[in-house]
Amino acid sequence: MAWTTPKTWSTSELVTAAMLNTHLRDNLNALKAPPSSRLQNFNTTISTTSTTWTDLTAGMVRELTTSGGDVLLLFEAAVELDAASDAYYIYLDFDVDGDRVSEVSIGILKMNRYSGNRKGITLFYLVTGLEAGTHEFKPQWRVNDAAATAYIYQYSFLAREVT
Repeated sequence: MAWTTPKTWSTSELVTAAMLNTHLRDNLNALKAPPSSRLQNFNTTISTTSTTWTDLTAGMVRELTTSGGDVLLLFEAAVELDAASDAYYIYLDFDVDGDRVSEVSIGILKMNRYSGNRKGITLFYLVTGLEAGTHEFKPQWRVNDAAATAYIYQYSFLAREVT
């Protein structure tokens, strides 16, 4: 259910059931259940040796039709970096409509070598300034050297309009 900009009422205006349904009931329903999309996968291992930003997996793309509000992105995963030394890193970021959200080369997370040890991570990001319409959200990753292999063993990704 989409948000409708509330009507400006006039004195002595006849209020109809259709008006109340659109501007009151439907807007309350839109606030109660905003557009959201969630993916969970606890049985698949994915990996990368890419040194350029790449999607974690094609099936992880979340698409939302928003009313122009902010969108909260939440990514949780068990991550491991198999590498020969502490000079190797895994980087994570989010992509919104084809553009990474971070303005720096390391993304929003830079993690050092944890060979043999899976680490739980949780990333939150609030996307602001989106126009109403359909938007595409996806997590991306890379390593700093192709000699390292990054693994994600289980993950959950949520995109939800929050305002």
